[in-house]
Amino acid sequence: MIAVRPPTSGAFTQVVAWAKLDGMAPSLRHVAAWPPALAVACLVAAPASGRADPQAVALLPASGVNVDAGTLSAAHEVFRGYVEQAGRYVVRVTRAGSAAEAEPSPSDAVAWAAEVQAPLAAVLRLTTLGSVLHVRLTVYEAPSGRTVWSDSLPAGAPGDLDPVLKRLAAGWAQGTRAESAAEIDTVTQKEAEPLKKRIATRQRGFRLGAIRAMDSGLPDEPTAIGGGMYWLYDARSWLLDVTIDYYGGKRLHDFAAGFGGYLPFGKGDFSPYLGGGLRYAFADLDDDWGGGFQPYVAAGALLGRLSDVGVRLEVSMQWNLFEVKGVHPTFLAGTLGVHF
Repeated sequence: MIAVRPPTSGAFTQVVAWAKLDGMAPSLRHVAAWPPALAVACLVAAPASGRADPQAVALLPASGVNVDAGTLSAAHEVFRGYVEQAGRYVVRVTRAGSAAEAEPSPSDAVAWAAEVQAPLAAVLRLTTLGSVLHVRLTVYEAPSGRTVWSDSLPAGAPGDLDPVLKRLAAGWAQGTRAESAAEIDTVTQKEAEPLKKRIATRQRGFRLGAIRAMDSGLPDEPTAIGGGMYWLYDARSWLLDVTIDYYGGKRLHDFAAGFGGYLPFGKGDFSPYLGGGLRYAFADLDDDWGGGFQPYVAAGALLGRLSDVGVRLEVSMQWNLFEVKGVHPTFLAGTLGVHF
């Protein structure tokens, strides 16, 4: 038979078991030893029931540049609510009110913190520049006047001010920057806008030129004249083009299409460049055709780069990775182009 004795100390239930059967006695003695061990485990694992009292902070009047007094007062009151909602601080408002023309100095902050008997003083500063409202939070320690927290976040539209104030309050309470304290309902319109990018210039051009075969295995190296079209993309720090060219002669023909990338030296109206690329070509030497990839390196210059009409000079060396007439000929090309 097992009996349970009510607790006498009020902390934990004590279980005492007796057994009439000799075979059960050893097991029940082990069970009776469990409660003290459980008590120790519970005392170790139990979280602290109390929570540190919120710290008092003096919220000074909000100040600003290019911001009306009504907006400053509203920002002061809304920020006060969000700080108290975070639960870490208790806001005490000074007699100075909720809006001020000049930003309170550290000595002002210390004086107003002493007035309301708070160890901290918080100052909001709102500044409008163009279409962006910058909100800055500075927290001073009293009586030293030392800055213990500073954070800022821009608002791109009037509707952004509320989430900005909420994130500044939440970030301060959590010890994180407002930029990292965003939630699904506090993303600002400015953050939701796509990032602005510089526009790359795109121009179409035509060019004329000539090529000469080298290492062709023929008694004399054949030449051909021709031209083509290209599309030039200028991203300021680099250039990209797509080309289609055809050159024809009595013993040499070359038709190629491909792309290349180039590094310009300078951003002025006259810009030399170096680069290279890859084409797919069909070439003919003495009526023997072949086709395949044709990598190349090039050096050139752009004239009138800052204009909507420009001139392009280029010299390139092209290697044929395919066989024509039993060899892998190399082509030397020179071109003059105009793009617009």
